[in-house]
Amino acid sequence: MKLKLSFLLSFCIFCSIATNSNAQNSREYITSDGVIHVSMSQKFDETYTKSAIDIGSTLIEGNLYSRTYYWGEDAPKFGARYKVLPVYPENQKVIIFPYTPYLDEYMKLSRKYTSKNDGKTYQIDVDPRLYKYSIYSMTGKNGFFQFHKMKPGKYFIYAERTLSGSVNKSYDTGERSIHQDPYQGTTITKHMELRPVKWQTLATFEQFIEIKEGESLKKIDARLMINR
Repeated sequence: MKLKLSFLLSFCIFCSIATNSNAQNSREYITSDGVIHVSMSQKFDETYTKSAIDIGSTLIEGNLYSRTYYWGEDAPKFGARYKVLPVYPENQKVIIFPYTPYLDEYMKLSRKYTSKNDGKTYQIDVDPRLYKYSIYSMTGKNGFFQFHKMKPGKYFIYAERTLSGSVNKSYDTGERSIHQDPYQGTTITKHMELRPVKWQTLATFEQFIEIKEGESLKKIDARLMINR
């Protein structure tokens, strides 16, 4: 399965306003290009969403980072087989959304269709105002980011980054050596060689947070993960 709308950070490249947002349940329809569109049942509440992202007095801050083995696998938080230092990306976008019923449905649909493995291409028809009422921060040194003047409430924070690297793998060259031994007979040896193989994968950071009344600072452990 292919999800044509990258989870939350496509910034409406493929967005369109749902044609049946008043429907009771999400529905699917196919367009002439073969893409299966998924329309949402929730109606986007602009007044509620705008209020949820209004100015407050809480500071949210964290450091965005990844800890990945050289072969492209997440290192465990504890007990890593090899020492893996964190990598802190600079100039990386981190985005925060107010947690609303509309966002909740969008996330559930995104996960539902991302998990499909049927070779089809899906596109969730999401209201572009979902992104209009979000805030983003760019990471600086050591992946540091901040969101200023946030009001009490629930939020969803998201970031994504493409990780890449190279690992040596053993390949059969196709050459063979034949050895004759009077005791063991004939043996054939394969000739192997190490070749660098490049890898590339998407790592994401996703976290729900809640700011409570009177809370002045909210710190986030923002680790990008390959396998969620």
